[in-house]
Amino acid sequence: MIFTPYDTNRLRLNPNGFIQEILEKFINGDTQMIFSKEPIIKEYPKNEGVSYIVDEISNLDDSSTEGVALALKKYTDFMREHKISIIKEYDVHCKMAYSGEIPNINVENFTTQSFCGFNRFQIIDAYTLERNIQEGETYVKPIDFTYALDSNTASYLGKFITNKSIFSQYEALYNEIVKDGNNIDIFPYIFENIINGIRDFGLNFKLNKNNKNETQVGFFENLKKLHETKIFKEKSCKNFINKIIKDHNVTLNIYGILYYQSYIFLMLMLEAKIFYKKSSNKIIKYVFDEMRKLDIPIENKLKAILYIFVENPNHKFFSKVINIENISDVNMYFKKVDNTSRDIAIILSERYIYDRLNIFSFVATYDQGLIQILQDTKPDFIIKIDKFKMPIYRSIIYDMRRKYSAIFSTDEQGNYTRSENQTLKEIYKKYKSKRENFIKIIND
Repeated sequence: MIFTPYDTNRLRLNPNGFIQEILEKFINGDTQMIFSKEPIIKEYPKNEGVSYIVDEISNLDDSSTEGVALALKKYTDFMREHKISIIKEYDVHCKMAYSGEIPNINVENFTTQSFCGFNRFQIIDAYTLERNIQEGETYVKPIDFTYALDSNTASYLGKFITNKSIFSQYEALYNEIVKDGNNIDIFPYIFENIINGIRDFGLNFKLNKNNKNETQVGFFENLKKLHETKIFKEKSCKNFINKIIKDHNVTLNIYGILYYQSYIFLMLMLEAKIFYKKSSNKIIKYVFDEMRKLDIPIENKLKAILYIFVENPNHKFFSKVINIENISDVNMYFKKVDNTSRDIAIILSERYIYDRLNIFSFVATYDQGLIQILQDTKPDFIIKIDKFKMPIYRSIIYDMRRKYSAIFSTDEQGNYTRSENQTLKEIYKKYKSKRENFIKIIND
């Protein structure tokens, strides 16, 4: 039995299925355990696997969908065995790729923005590489997608439903959201309420519709209004709310860990900005070193956000928190840090939430900073291994190698840290210590 880093993710996504698979192999006599850096088969370089594919298509002169597909032809068997596909923004018709598109809603200041950055995209997998279709034919793959409403969007819809004449400015948004065929999800809205609950009631917080807290009461009242739109599958409002409580109470720890890791990441960037001003190398090195010390994973999406932070600190996404030298009210400033940390966690939720469901998700938001950072961290392509998606930043990595070669050498394992399965209590303790230190730095 070969075990790789991707098996860890498979275990997380489907523990029962993974354990059953191991037991069946054991019963059939496969009792030797081999630990490998990547999935391998004998026809391909032993210690390369998926990394070998990523490196090859990252360095292609022709990075069009056609160019990528032609380069992948020799890996067809490998891609089939490990359920590997490449997702790429649509450029020109390619008979070796599926085509997919999710309608983008754009009404006034409101828009839907893909987490991965692609509205129209192409998917290359073992089947598309082998199929024999006529020139000019297209194959459109049905895409399972959802529009994820953030807290502001969900609140605006609730206001419009309550009084359509007073809140008529949200009518265009309402009409777009409730169109037939739209799949609607409110995870970002639920996520923010859960984080508020953990903040107000501690790490043992659970969603409870009998909670008398003003924020919690408002949340459940708005859920009732949203149910009136009839955009959700549950016909009974009671069943709709009970399902939200049941589904999300079992994963509250994951949400808390995601949020506090994102919070620590943001504080580290801001600390580095205080310490090193405009020294990009020192800022990046500081953030990486501290993340390693705290055993917080440095994912590709976070590296892309860090890259934007050092290259464009005046980016709209950081505008609420970047002006550290002129803080007049520390409490008000930390509310802005809270909000930006939550947005980073929502950006990462694609990997932790939507990948597990194997769907493509668009966040529906009025937040122009969030829209802009999602656009600016659009990957060059995404490699998908079963349900696990990993964004690849060809252009950003190229610039990192050129400008920060001492820090971002792709040959060094030190560029990556993996989570050590920390508990919410453990990561909260690290967050608490880091926040106290951050406040001291600001006051000093």
